[in-house]
Amino acid sequence: MTDQLDTTKLRELAEKLPREDFAVWTSNSWRRVYIGHMPAIEPCVHRYDNHPDLLFAEGVSAYLQAVGPKPILALLDRLEAAERERNGLRAARIAYASEFPLDVEGLPDVGSIHANIRKLKAALAEIADQDAVEMALDPAWAQRIAISALAQREEGK
Repeated sequence: MTDQLDTTKLRELAEKLPREDFAVWTSNSWRRVYIGHMPAIEPCVHRYDNHPDLLFAEGVSAYLQAVGPKPILALLDRLEAAERERNGLRAARIAYASEFPLDVEGLPDVGSIHANIRKLKAALAEIADQDAVEMALDPAWAQRIAISALAQREEGK
């Protein structure tokens, strides 16, 4: 027995059953149901009227009535939706991480975002300190900013 959930097998089994929940009925059945090596459902005969019946281990009857094809299929639908969401988030994370240079271990250096933000704030502070009229009248100012930005980009490579 494996601890891994085989959702394909579980879905196949649930889809073969009618789309109704289980109900436990007693009859003349002498079959036994076991959980591992422990009996879960055992046949018996009432001592007053000799009618056959079933004795359930604690919680087994409620469990059998609660678990049926509809709940199993709903559970599998939720699991598949969660896996799709996880895969989408993983793809987004990989796409986001690809924007960063690699660190010494070959992984995206997402920590460099803070250095990039500090550089941008410094550049914005420099721009804010300039007189707008002077900047507009000085064509070399835009060229200095562009050269500075290119130099910073080259440093990051």
